[in-house]
Amino acid sequence: MLLQGALDYVGYSEEGLAFEILCDHICEYDVSISDEEYDEAVQLALDMGFSLEEGSFKHLKSLKS
Repeated sequence: MLLQGALDYVGYSEEGLAFEILCDHICEYDVSISDEEYDEAVQLALDMGFSLEEGSFKHLKSLKS
């Protein structure tokens, strides 16, 4: 359900919002991510103009497995 909701935002050209929702979910449920997934998420966040010091992005590093 969450993934479909995020994809719906992508369909409306709201990629940034979709990515934020996915990152929020990952952080809220303490989903472990690999180093590679973390690096990809950071690069996407930076490419989209997000600050890594705000919101769920600042918590992603603590979820690396």
